[in-house]
Amino acid sequence: MINFTYYGDLLGVGSYYNLSPVVAQLKLNEFYNETFNTLKSFVVQNDKNTIEMFSDSLFVVGVDPFEGLKLLGLLHANLIKKDILLRGAMVCGKLEFEPHVTIKNFSKRLPKNDILAKAAGLEKSHKGARLLIENSLVEKLMMKCPSWLTNSGYFRTKDDNPPHHKLLRKIAPTPDYQSYEYLYYWIDEIQGCEFKNRIKHLLKIASLQESPGKEHYQATAMLIERCEARYTETNIGFIMKTA
Repeated sequence: MINFTYYGDLLGVGSYYNLSPVVAQLKLNEFYNETFNTLKSFVVQNDKNTIEMFSDSLFVVGVDPFEGLKLLGLLHANLIKKDILLRGAMVCGKLEFEPHVTIKNFSKRLPKNDILAKAAGLEKSHKGARLLIENSLVEKLMMKCPSWLTNSGYFRTKDDNPPHHKLLRKIAPTPDYQSYEYLYYWIDEIQGCEFKNRIKHLLKIASLQESPGKEHYQATAMLIERCEARYTETNIGFIMKTA
C-alpha cells in the first residue's frame, strides 16, 4: 500500500470572474459535475480514499496510486475536452491534520506534515493542464521497470510488460527533467488524428489570449504532442512485434 495525495486547481478562473461571475460559475459547475461523475467510484470502492473540493481546488487522498492515476488521468482528459484546464500534482504520503480544540463554526485545519506544501509546490512548477508526479513516488511505481524512468530507457524496453504496464507507459519525465508527468491524453479509445485536432484547437484558443492564459494553452498543446509521441512509439513497437 502506497499512500498518496493529489492537489489540483483550475487555471484561468480569475479571468472568468473578470468577464462575469456567471461565466466563472458555469465553468466551476462543469468542473464539479465532471469531477463527481469521474471520481465517485474512487471513494465508493474504498472508504480509506477521500476527495474534497473547495472553490477551484481539488484534494484527493488515497491508498492506491495506480487507481488514482487511472481516474485522475481520465478526469484531466475529460476536462480538456470541455476546455477546462486542471493542473495538479500527486505526491507520496497522506494529507493529515493536527487535532485541535475547536468551537462551533470555527474550524482549524493545520497539516501534520509537508505533504500539502510539496503537492502545491509541484503543481505550480509547470505551466499548462498537467498531472505531475513526485519523483520519489515514480521510483516506487517503477520498481519493476526502472529503465522506464527515462524516455530513452522506455524506448529501448517498451516491449516489456511489467505489472500495471498500461498506466506506467503514460508516466514520463517532464521536458526539463525536473519531475515526472502523466500523459493523460493517451486514452484507450483515442484515434491518432484526435491528437492533432486537439493540439490545433488549443493553439487557436491560445492565439486569442494574452499571458498567462496564452502560455497555459500553449503548454497544454505541447503536452498533447508528447502524449502523441509516446502513443505512436508504443503502438509502432507492438505492431512490429506482432507482424
